[in-house]
Amino acid sequence: MSLRHSLPFVAAILLIVVAVGPGASAQSRAQQQRVSGQVTDASGALIPGAAVTLKDSAGEVCASAQTSGVGRFSLPACGERMTLQVILTGFQSIKQEVSATTRGKELQITMRIATADVGINVNAEGVEVSTDTGGNTNITQIDADSMAALPVLDQDYITMMSDFLDPGAVGTGGVSLVVNGVEANGPGVSASAVQSVKINNNPYSALFSRPGRARLEITTKDGTPKMHGDLNVSFRNSLFDATPAYAATKPDEQRRYFEGNLTGPLGRSPENTFLASADYDDTQNQAIVNAVTLSGPIKEAVPTPQKHFFGSFRAFHDYGNGNQFWMGYSYEWSHQVNQGIGGITLANAGYQSTMFEHEISFSHTYLIN
Repeated sequence: MSLRHSLPFVAAILLIVVAVGPGASAQSRAQQQRVSGQVTDASGALIPGAAVTLKDSAGEVCASAQTSGVGRFSLPACGERMTLQVILTGFQSIKQEVSATTRGKELQITMRIATADVGINVNAEGVEVSTDTGGNTNITQIDADSMAALPVLDQDYITMMSDFLDPGAVGTGGVSLVVNGVEANGPGVSASAVQSVKINNNPYSALFSRPGRARLEITTKDGTPKMHGDLNVSFRNSLFDATPAYAATKPDEQRRYFEGNLTGPLGRSPENTFLASADYDDTQNQAIVNAVTLSGPIKEAVPTPQKHFFGSFRAFHDYGNGNQFWMGYSYEWSHQVNQGIGGITLANAGYQSTMFEHEISFSHTYLIN
């Protein structure tokens, strides 16, 4: 090619290099610019596996990656202004603005432990949750209506409720009986004058010397300003009983039981009330003796009567605001004949016993606001 013909070609090449060269170089540099850094926790430990996302100014994701085993990341830049986001389960997410001045610099990202908010919602119609010891749901309780409806033998509710006590807590000390907040050897009133019986109302309360699972808490009824009473009558007869296997004839047995209470005003003042309660049990049973003696066989029915009476009277004075004073007297009597016989034990080996007890008690309840 001659020099005359090559000059225009060379000139054209130079024009293309001058026009295109700077733009191509700038574009190459832009493509080489990256956003890099390292992710650690508050103690400086490296965090691998964190999701790192880069968004442009419009909020569109333009690059994403995960931190390496040493917590590093490197993403290509995608504009003058970007948003860097780092997410990892168990840590608070990080959002950081990245501009042209921070591109190419080593970013240090510190992630903090996420806080957990736990809420419990109890939604039940007619159910209230309370921290009061009286609202303890871990409780066995029967009230006066339940006691009247339960088929409790001989109205012995104490023995019935004792079956719900924890044998490990009872131990060798037996059942602890607490009546109106005070330890006692008996309820002091008949069954119909008991308001409620509770077990484990507050198992670790400092008010009592023993755990609640070994304690029966009995609350008796108060006096009322209007006359009110209950009467329970029970009769049993051997008319429809079968003849015992070793009895020559069917023994004549019967039982009569009366129990009740009466409460009302004491005098004209409505602050003074009373509560009287009593029960009487007359049991006419017979024991079957079936033995062989030197004189010959003996097969007979021996009467073993048992009688028991309990009565109490309490006078109340109500000061108001939960303050109350009461004083009471109770009397208990029992008589048993021909006890301990039956089977091969002859009638002349039986014994009889009589017991009576007088008790005077008083209580003053004063609530301090």
